[in-house]
Amino acid sequence: MISGFKTEDIETDDEVLKSKMSGIKAEEIETDDEDEVEVLKSNMPGIKADDIETDDDDEVLKSNLPGIKADDIETDDEAPKSLTSGYKTEDIETDDEDMVARYKIAGKPTPDPDDSSIEEGEIIEDGPNDKRYMGKTYCDEDKAGKQRLEQATRGESAFVDWYASASASLNETSRTLPFDSSQDLAFSSHNKRMIIHKKFPPRFNNNQSAYELIQLAYDNLYQLTDTAVAAFWNKLSRQIGVSSRNQFEYSKMKSSLIGIFHHTLNELRSFNAKNLTNTIYNIFKLLGSLRNLKNYRQLSCEMVLRELLLDDDKRPRYHIFQSFADSSLVRLDQFNPQDFSNLVWSFGKAGISNQRLFDEVAEIIVHRRDLNSFNPQALANTIWAYASLQVPNQSLFDKVAKHIAKLDDFSRFPLEKFSSQELSNTLMAFAKVGVYDQNLFEKVGSHVEELGSLHNWNPQELSTLVWAYAEVGGRIGRPNVGVFEKVANHIAGLRSLASFAAQSLSTVFWAYTTVGILHQRLFNRMMDHIIGLDKLDGFHSISIANITWACSRKYKVEYEGELFEDTNTKQKHRHIMLFQKIAQHIVEYDNFDRFDTLHLSRIAEAYASAKICDARLFQRLSLASIQRRDEFGPQGIANILWAFASMNLIKRELFEAFLPALVKKFDSLNSLDLATTAWAFAVADIDAPSLFNQRFLDKCVEKESELDESHLSRLHQWHLWQTKEKIRGGLPEDLRERCHKLFVERARTKSKFQHSIATTLSSMGLELKETVLDSGYGVDALVVVNGKAVGIEVDGQFHFIGWTNSLLGNTVLKRRQITAVDRIEHISVTHWKWTNLGMDLTKRQRYLRALLGL
Repeated sequence: MISGFKTEDIETDDEVLKSKMSGIKAEEIETDDEDEVEVLKSNMPGIKADDIETDDDDEVLKSNLPGIKADDIETDDEAPKSLTSGYKTEDIETDDEDMVARYKIAGKPTPDPDDSSIEEGEIIEDGPNDKRYMGKTYCDEDKAGKQRLEQATRGESAFVDWYASASASLNETSRTLPFDSSQDLAFSSHNKRMIIHKKFPPRFNNNQSAYELIQLAYDNLYQLTDTAVAAFWNKLSRQIGVSSRNQFEYSKMKSSLIGIFHHTLNELRSFNAKNLTNTIYNIFKLLGSLRNLKNYRQLSCEMVLRELLLDDDKRPRYHIFQSFADSSLVRLDQFNPQDFSNLVWSFGKAGISNQRLFDEVAEIIVHRRDLNSFNPQALANTIWAYASLQVPNQSLFDKVAKHIAKLDDFSRFPLEKFSSQELSNTLMAFAKVGVYDQNLFEKVGSHVEELGSLHNWNPQELSTLVWAYAEVGGRIGRPNVGVFEKVANHIAGLRSLASFAAQSLSTVFWAYTTVGILHQRLFNRMMDHIIGLDKLDGFHSISIANITWACSRKYKVEYEGELFEDTNTKQKHRHIMLFQKIAQHIVEYDNFDRFDTLHLSRIAEAYASAKICDARLFQRLSLASIQRRDEFGPQGIANILWAFASMNLIKRELFEAFLPALVKKFDSLNSLDLATTAWAFAVADIDAPSLFNQRFLDKCVEKESELDESHLSRLHQWHLWQTKEKIRGGLPEDLRERCHKLFVERARTKSKFQHSIATTLSSMGLELKETVLDSGYGVDALVVVNGKAVGIEVDGQFHFIGWTNSLLGNTVLKRRQITAVDRIEHISVTHWKWTNLGMDLTKRQRYLRALLGL
């Protein structure tokens, strides 16, 4: 260091300086500070442990000397010997078994004691009152530590009971845990210094198979840092369903994976916020993959993970995911926006609700000064998670809505920075929980309208967007027309709709029909696309129900009441072809078990509303409904009976099969269900005294304020059936008069044929009478011929099923009741015969004379 000088020439009390002089030996150093010099001696080259004389009982320093063997160390503190390089745990003699428990694992050698390389090690200073839980120490003297300890140990026994139960369900011969869980969960009260040594954690990559990942993690189990644990579960989740290229021993893989999983749960509380949420996120992602996996490979890691994470009904094991929530709750104050987002998104994606966790996360977010630190993805994912689990935290939604509504060009994340997925998911979340913020929806709506194009929006995002606006538009009664027009023009102008899945198509159909915007180009384009598909394999019951319901509404609005020749024949063919295509797809199913009963009833209702009857479809619907009659709710029963009655497909066995269920569920019937069911039985002319009794009449009076015009009209027809055809008691007087008055008012509405019929009859010198009969029904013309009243009516296209000669149930009921109640002769003229006569008055007169016998 100093040329030409020897250390003995240096006079100084600072002996540290002397130790840095080249050529100096330790014995030449004289100092009274015996405690400090021992460190210097241990760093002197050529010094052996037995050359060191010290009264310092902290002999751990000796264990770090190169070339020293454990038996050369003279110390009463045997525990530090376990850290000596090259030694196995069986060489350690110590009464402190708890201290070395971590190294007595499957014969693993102790870690390298070179503590200078420890980057993510954890030094735990234990006091006499310390308690250890899952590898984490909490000090009783620390108030915050006490609170964390209480939270940490809450539910411990429940979790241990679960794990014991889950482990017992596995193959006992192949279940060898890599450590003793009772030791790992045990409390320790020793007063020692413990070093958890994590020198070189393994690296995981996408090229490793599931088996390779598991073995690499297991072989380095106690070298795993929290970052490495998160990475392991991330890579493993990507291997679910991927065939393994390795030959492996299943029992070994099984025990290894169980060990890694248990180790993860034990160490989770010591993770930092980022790695904690990343680990939870990756395990939840893995859970989703397992749920979506249709076929499990035999003797695979998927089978083990399924037993660990899911019960027999594929539901998540509660205690595992409760432990995730508990681990998060103790350090929520350390979370950043991305951590919050990952955490709640994980629970939302898995469909696992934890009210306390979500409430505390919401409270922290709400009490932030602003949400500027939340990027668009974190904001959208957070709010989506609350909506998906139906946790409508009003304060949180209000905070997010105000934040987005106030964004401008100077904001850290202006609205232009939001992707199409983030915008659509955010609006969907608000709509799903029923929170409508006008400023938010108008802000996003204006942004969408101002976009140059929607080519960056994929089909799912477009369908989610219009669904959200339809949901809120239906509630407030005024849809955002600009958004619907923008999306409709975009979809209608696409070169192909091949990228649209069945669910996206059905959602768009549903949304536009719900708000009453029956965009002609859009509907035609989507209908033509479906008709042109070779197969409808991707169309499930809900998609079919939504599409048929929407198209039946459009069909009714466009064509009901119009003359045959005035309608767009091409449009009619398009509707019929669509319904025939879907009917053919449905009847190809071996059984209807995959169809929800409500969807079955809605499909039947849609076909009946569109006046399209497919004999094979209705036959299959009838058989399936009878077999599953106990699964139908009141609305489903009413819809299915109305559909068959409307199509005049009277199947007594169907009505009688549902009768007991209607009686049993009678109290659950709403006003629409009451009127619809009553009308269906009247059309079918099937007596049902067990249903239509005083109880039914009392229910009608109770629901009278809820009955609209269609309900009252149907009850009037039921009343005629009961009193005039069955000779029984009918509706109470006040309700009866109200129903009759409304029915008559609707009968006075003139049809398009009425004027031409009346003009022709007048030209024949016949006297016309009032066209509204005592029953309340109306006819196109009423004349007296040979002293007898004769009613004449032109049966328009909506008196028939499609383009057939088969009459609808309502037309059959009308003819039957006019004969029974008004006792007049009723003559029907088909619309196509009257239309074929053209405007030639002579032909019309000749035709009517022949019908009247003149």
